[in-house]
Amino acid sequence: MARGNRRQKPAGMRADKRVQRGGSGTVIPFKGRDQGDAPPLPRSPYGAFLQGTKDRWSTIWTSPVGALIDRESDLPWLERFIVYYDEWLRAMKGYRKARLVRGSKGQPVINPLGDQALKLERELVRQAEKFGWTPLDRMRLGISFGEAVRSLDDINADLEDDDDDGDEFDLPAEFEVVQAKKKAGG
Repeated sequence: MARGNRRQKPAGMRADKRVQRGGSGTVIPFKGRDQGDAPPLPRSPYGAFLQGTKDRWSTIWTSPVGALIDRESDLPWLERFIVYYDEWLRAMKGYRKARLVRGSKGQPVINPLGDQALKLERELVRQAEKFGWTPLDRMRLGISFGEAVRSLDDINADLEDDDDDGDEFDLPAEFEVVQAKKKAGG
């Protein structure tokens, strides 16, 4: 059917945008990594990665989000991320050592490593969004973590449990329990 001059998709092909927002996503049980240790780091273009890069690699694989990483299809993207991360650490290290350097005519200029670090950081943020490494990114992807996924039956059973050793709750004297009357034919 058309609405005005715009054509609409058939009902089965329309995206329900309400589902994409606000908490109806996937709850991932997390109790620790069961896929083993982190895979080996890729080859560094510098011969060896910095210690901070090695630590980041390990943190990625031991985090709850790391449990969602597909080691076959996601690994090339993670290797790319970790090389960028190492490059960013190196650029920041150089920039911190000398924030100002001599320009072509001997004048003080801001170290170009600062600009390189910003460019790398933009790419790192883009990659982090894809993997859901921040709370906002996880929300956008519809991922939440919990110790276990509980069914409605589990929740209702908890609500029905008596904590006071089987004693019924007594209403104060001024209240009385009134039973609802059933409608005829209902």
